[in-house]
Amino acid sequence: MTLRFPSLIEGIVDGDADAWNRASELLHHYFVTDTNLSHTFFTMYGTDHESDPHRIHAVDIVALLALDIGGLKGKRQEIMEDKNGDLCQLFRQIPVDMDLVDASDDFLADDGAPAQLWNLLCAEDGFALKPKVATTLLARKRPRLFPLILPVHQKILKAPDNLIATMRDLASALRKDDGRLAYQLYYLNSAAQISDNLSQIELLCALIYTDEKQRRAEEKAYKKMLAKRQAEQAKIRKKQKKQQKKLKKLQKKSQAAQAHKKEYQKRQQLQASLDHTSPISTSAFKLRPTHVDDDQFAYPLKD
Repeated sequence: MTLRFPSLIEGIVDGDADAWNRASELLHHYFVTDTNLSHTFFTMYGTDHESDPHRIHAVDIVALLALDIGGLKGKRQEIMEDKNGDLCQLFRQIPVDMDLVDASDDFLADDGAPAQLWNLLCAEDGFALKPKVATTLLARKRPRLFPLILPVHQKILKAPDNLIATMRDLASALRKDDGRLAYQLYYLNSAAQISDNLSQIELLCALIYTDEKQRRAEEKAYKKMLAKRQAEQAKIRKKQKKQQKKLKKLQKKSQAAQAHKKEYQKRQQLQASLDHTSPISTSAFKLRPTHVDDDQFAYPLKD
């Protein structure tokens, strides 16, 4: 199965300057300046009697809390005691300083010591641990060989549940093209000015984790900004709607006032026309004489 690496890792492989600079900043922040406890998972040490690299100690279990990994309830004492010595025997077959990029295919085979150790921790007839708990414990005891594959890594890489299968795919990716990715990670370690003790697989897992963490933070900030902008726009729309409603009310009042004013002016004009009209004069009419017969009058004759 081919793993799916994020664009940042692909950019590093291609030698992209922006990807390189961003990766360097992420690594330096995670391992040097970050106050988060997650990076202390690798650097938390116990007392001298807890320094045996072939046994699981209390400090190893406490280190899991830095990553919020639980699931050891009822099994802590059993794992630390290792009555049959099976865990110790298998750990002794795996060199402490072995890098994943240098592990042979035979060593990573299903019958190899890493696979046997994984199966012992996860199998029902073994310690019956959850895969993420077993993976974290192995990454704690052999950080240069076992990758710290958390659920976030598994989701991004599309990695299988079987850690050993994922290890084979990661080893192949590190060695591809004459070990291009492995060399880029090696030089990134120097550029980021972090510990020389970190292996390529530790850097790779840290990059995938921090890149996704930053991406989520940026996405969260963008959603928050977008929600704030939408709230502001909704507030503006509400204010505009209120103003429009108020304006319509004022316009309605204005129209009513205008109508009242016109009616008043019309009445005034009518009243004025009535006040200035001349009274009716009787001289405008000629009185007609009463009709009489001609013989009622005597007209003297002229001589």
